[in-house]
Amino acid sequence: MRPRHILLLGIMLILAAGLAVLLFGHRLGGACPPGSGILVVTYNIGDINGNRVEAEELAEILTVMGDPEIVFLQEVPYAGFAESVASLLPRDARRYTAYSRLIGAAVISAFPLSRAQTVTYPSPSSWYGGLLVTAEIGSADVLLCNVHLRPIRKTRDSTGYVAMRLGESFRILGQELFGETQRTAAMRAVLGAVEGSPNTILAGDLNTIPF
Repeated sequence: MRPRHILLLGIMLILAAGLAVLLFGHRLGGACPPGSGILVVTYNIGDINGNRVEAEELAEILTVMGDPEIVFLQEVPYAGFAESVASLLPRDARRYTAYSRLIGAAVISAFPLSRAQTVTYPSPSSWYGGLLVTAEIGSADVLLCNVHLRPIRKTRDSTGYVAMRLGESFRILGQELFGETQRTAAMRAVLGAVEGSPNTILAGDLNTIPF
């Protein structure tokens, strides 16, 4: 297997793990008491039809599935917004926040946070990048990786919904898997930043169209 294919396979596995975290939560062996779990939620609060969601509305959205211990936010306008959202979440635990002004990303956590850093992509742009921060969860240090990838170019209908032929979808998928795109370069930068971390939670806005 070629090195590129090994890398892309690793990217796919990490993305799948991030999706699993988003959908089912993530259990950390040895980091949490037996029978406990961590609910992780990710949400892009960017403009929708020109209207930005308010902190109160966002707090309601984030708690639909329960009280999340970790929240990844993208396109956050300023640090105070993330702090406002954190203050509106259920108060079962103190909330810690980390924010990257460079890419507008934030992490809200029920666990203490430290060592925050921003990962920029080879073609840097506002909103797109990665926010990495370490959470102290039980006896383990866990690297939280909030990723915002550039979107795949989509064909939309007059209502704004994605409208692509199946053949075009597979062509784009092939390019993502076996070609060199801004997104594969971005994930390579993210993988380089998380290398060596034994415990990592990766989630965010991957901007991937449904196939």
